[in-house]
Amino acid sequence: MPDRLRRDYRDNSVKTHQPTYSVEWWLSWDPTESVRSDDIIPLLKKIAPNAKVIPYGGNIANLLLENIIHNFKFGKTEDMDWMRQVWAEDDKSEADEGSDFVYIVAQKSADGRETRVAEELVAEWLTERSASAIK
Repeated sequence: MPDRLRRDYRDNSVKTHQPTYSVEWWLSWDPTESVRSDDIIPLLKKIAPNAKVIPYGGNIANLLLENIIHNFKFGKTEDMDWMRQVWAEDDKSEADEGSDFVYIVAQKSADGRETRVAEELVAEWLTERSASAIK
């Protein structure tokens, strides 16, 4: 990918790599980031068993294009060719590893079941968290 497409908008440097961070780093930097993201769908299915989970990729594109996406010009052939390559690699990654990003569509039940299940799960989580804090 040419340098002109890898220019970081923040300081005009050429992006050469994407750093990765540990769970500990994320917990200290932004604890709202989902360091337990693997738990989300199974928990959701307990709360809303009929929820639809629709993957949409982005595993590679999200990180690769971070801070440089603005350099790609829609309609410019070379830029669009590079973008197609990014998305092709992203599709391969999704096929091999699943998707990091999903749409979730759920509907509240008439009997309020999801509220009861959610309350039980939160209570269970708080109990586990308290127990691990004591150790």
